[in-house]
Amino acid sequence: TTTTTTTTTTMMGQATANDASITTCNGFSNLCNVSVNEIMMPMIHNAMSSPNHGFTFAANHMNDPFNDALERGYRGLSLDVCNCDDGLLLCHGSSAVGCGIGGRNPVSTLQLLNSWLIANPGELVVLNLELNGEAGGPVTLLDVESIVNGVGDGFAARLYHHPEDGMDPPTSPTDWPKLGTLLNDGKQVILFYHRGPTGDGVHPDGIHYLYDYTMETEFSFKDQEEIETVIIDGNCPVDRGQSSNGDWLFINNFVTLDTIFGQFQPSQDDAKIINTVEFADRLVKACQSRHGQKLPNFISVDFWSEGNLVQLANMYNSQIGVEPSEAPTSAPTGLSASPTAMPTTTMQPTQQPTAQPTAQPTDGESGCPQRISFTNMILALSLGVSLLLPDP
Repeated sequence: TTTTTTTTTTMMGQATANDASITTCNGFSNLCNVSVNEIMMPMIHNAMSSPNHGFTFAANHMNDPFNDALERGYRGLSLDVCNCDDGLLLCHGSSAVGCGIGGRNPVSTLQLLNSWLIANPGELVVLNLELNGEAGGPVTLLDVESIVNGVGDGFAARLYHHPEDGMDPPTSPTDWPKLGTLLNDGKQVILFYHRGPTGDGVHPDGIHYLYDYTMETEFSFKDQEEIETVIIDGNCPVDRGQSSNGDWLFINNFVTLDTIFGQFQPSQDDAKIINTVEFADRLVKACQSRHGQKLPNFISVDFWSEGNLVQLANMYNSQIGVEPSEAPTSAPTGLSASPTAMPTTTMQPTQQPTAQPTAQPTDGESGCPQRISFTNMILALSLGVSLLLPDP
């Protein structure tokens, strides 16, 4: 089934569906009638970070545009926002290295996402913004709002605003809407943020504090065995956010190696193992056991093109709200079979993207100032030195 709905922008900038006929939601018809926080959405950790965008040191992905990841079936993008000398950037930095590890223009980057959403009105994407005040200056919610508004072409109107947002703690928990309701209302983005400002007070519409709603696992792992020890053997403890009964469940599944600047180097070798159905499903089952059989919503990974994580999400999403006798039994086209039955439908966009960004990438999108390139060179040399040092 494919959607026949087209999305338009009204005079007031509200993205609306021309008719309520979206019948395939994030690749599956059964998901249209499922609350959005009951769905699994694979997430790309530090989605902005790849060498072709200036991240020549400690890149989380290898020149894989995140729009390609959306085509593959990823539905979560994690991005770090920094306030640097050159203004707001998507960067990967720290107090030790500043803003020196790559940078992308946040507006032009989100314009790429917005064009994809316009072409695919039956798809919803979750944004998770880390407001990184350590790399440069503080990042405020007004900064986030300015980025959202700067994207244009109806992007701000595509953000869903949860009614209870801004209450601390939420006094009247509100159920999250069904995915089909959101999409037929033209709401294709749920935006969370963490770090920076806390969840206190009223937020700009559509900008939600992640930990008001989410249970999140530990994120600092030095090898695959540590993930197994903490999440699988340790029965999926919550490290940040709601201690229990959160609306969303967030699993971090990536390995970061030590350098002389601290734990900073993503491990592609580990990603080849932990991004697979076989490994990630063990995390899912451990977390379901701990948290009342709640399906994890986000599994956040580095090097998204390694492994077959989307296949795992397909398996679970295809079975939500479906009677056992109706469950599909064959594996998705082009993906290897998993240990359990797989759907015949892959999580694919409801149509191929046709729209292009309304603006060409700025200098911040295509690369970084010479200051950053020089810093990258120093960091790369330092990393080489660190590899020669004995283990502590």
